[in-house]
Amino acid sequence: MGSINVNLALSARRWDEFVNSHPAASCYHLASWATVFNKAFGHDTRYLAAETDGEIVGILPLVVFKSRFLRRFSVSLPFVNYGGVVADTPEVERTLVDAAIDETRAMGGEYLELRHTRQLFPSFPSKQHKVAMILPLAENQEKQWSEFRSKGSSEVNWQSPPATSPLASVAT
Repeated sequence: MGSINVNLALSARRWDEFVNSHPAASCYHLASWATVFNKAFGHDTRYLAAETDGEIVGILPLVVFKSRFLRRFSVSLPFVNYGGVVADTPEVERTLVDAAIDETRAMGGEYLELRHTRQLFPSFPSKQHKVAMILPLAENQEKQWSEFRSKGSSEVNWQSPPATSPLASVAT
């Protein structure tokens, strides 16, 4: 592998191509979230892309929090738990985190919070106070409900959404 360069000016098209092709990426890694964080919440973003020989080998989206009352810091990504480092190798992961630390410090930030579905950096302090529940979707609503019933769950409301509900079109 050639040298790893971190780029802050990658086009949204190239960013999303990488996200859509990488098995560790989630929909929260897509470039359009930068607009949401900026326009809806007023936060700046730094979308770090690692490249080797012109090929994208990793990404790390950051949202910058600045407040008069709270400390400055960066999060990947706030409000969701699936926005951390996506990279082809551990070396690229570490390069992106080092760049994120530098970016956070350069803007006066006191800390960087990374959100991953697994612990990528055992030497970093970690919190494990959140849970994730992932359910593969069946091909139709009836099959999905029957899979709940077969697992014996007594906590599920077995009533399907009314046909007029917006959820009815999602469920079918």
